[in-house]
Parts: sequence; structure tokens; C-alpha cells
Amino acid sequence: MSESVVNLVRKDFESFLDREGWFRNNRLPFRRGYLLHGPPGNGKTSLIRAMLNTSGLNGYSIRLFQQGTDDARLEQMFRVASNSAPSMVVIEDIDRAFPRVPSSGVQCNVSLQQLLNCLDGIDSQNGVIVVATANDPTVLDSAILRRPRAI
Repeated sequence: MSESVVNLVRKDFESFLDREGWFRNNRLPFRRGYLLHGPPGNGKTSLIRAMLNTSGLNGYSIRLFQQGTDDARLEQMFRVASNSAPSMVVIEDIDRAFPRVPSSGVQCNVSLQQLLNCLDGIDSQNGVIVVATANDPTVLDSAILRRPRAI
């Protein structure tokens, strides 16, 4: 990732964490989302590690293509992250799991609807930052890209 992009994300991330009181005073959900994208090896995961290491957030990740990973497991992870906030939920390779046009490749047992519910459903997930990665964001289902959480 370019240094300017890394600095932009870092500045936004740090500013967000410093403004928790402002969000609460204005009765806004204290949550944030990032979509990091680019070819393999461009630094997406390194940036996530740096975000976690410098912030003191609790980190949670889910392997979307692992056997046994399903809607209930995703919901449970978000619930645990919310209960231990401030925290970060990392969802890697989201473009492979939720493409605009389903492929005949590896199947993900997490539904798009459940992901959307976890991102901005009834439970506001206060104190949870979601970071998703994608190699090619142009293939993502548009429902993900239009989320108010702006992942």
C-alpha cells in the first residue's frame, strides 16, 4: 500500500478512537469500517496488525471458508467483539466470499444477509471496528459496498 494511503487510514483510525465521547454525546453508534484492497502482498494484513498493535483493541477474525463457519458463528463473533469493546473484527478475502456473481469455486457457509445484519442490524455493535480485505473490490456484491458503515 502506498504511504499516503497508510497515513490516511492511520489518521482516520486514530481520530475515530479519540472521538468516542463525541459519538456518544451525539447519540451516534460508535463504530467504523474499513475495506482494504489490492493485490496479494500489498500490505493489507500488515496494516491490520499495526492497527491492532497500536490501539490496544481486542482482535477477532473469522475464516469464512473453514468448515463449520456459518451464520451462527459469525453472529457469535460479533457478539463477543461487542461485549469486549473496543474491539476489531477482521474479515479477510471478502471478495471471494461475497462476489456479485457467485462462482463455482470454494463455498462460504456464511450468508450475505447475515453479514449485513452483523454490520448494521438491530444491534449497533458500539465500539466495534470492522476491517475487511479484498484483492478485487470490483467483484463485491454492491450490498456490501453500500453499507452505511463504509467497510
